[in-house]
Amino acid sequence: MSINFKPDHSLIREWDNALNDELPFVAPFVSAFQNDGKTLRYIASSHGGDVNSPTLKTVKQEFDDFPPDVVIVEGVPYNGETSPAWYLEHCREHAKDNYENGGEGSYATVLAAERGTAFVGAEPTAWGLCNGLLLQGARHSWGQNRRRGDFVTACCFRGILCMSFRCL
Repeated sequence: MSINFKPDHSLIREWDNALNDELPFVAPFVSAFQNDGKTLRYIASSHGGDVNSPTLKTVKQEFDDFPPDVVIVEGVPYNGETSPAWYLEHCREHAKDNYENGGEGSYATVLAAERGTAFVGAEPTAWGLCNGLLLQGARHSWGQNRRRGDFVTACCFRGILCMSFRCL
């Protein structure tokens, strides 16, 4: 598939922690989910690098055996952009140290680019996460005497990288 592939993110099911108990496998392993003629292949892994590691060997084997139409990369914010050049450049820097610091996400991204396969991030942006929480009523959980700025502060303490929240 070409780099112009437009993924349908509505097909990705949200993770449920109860699934941990249903997966008696040791990482890395591959799970395949099929629906309406489409297949999502998910590589469960122990984060880490080195192209000779079991995780990166699994990534390579999946590319060879089941060439993807698109690669969805964990840990990268999705802002509507497909195959962002800035992230590919970042991943190519990790190739210089054998992916020791970039892990499977960087390795999969570079493999995708080399094969002309689209890649996208799988994470919400900081703005999207905070906005989503606000829309769900999170601002009310601090009571009427609190300010909206308290929510932004809480986001920062929770490890969310906050941007400029002018609308808050």
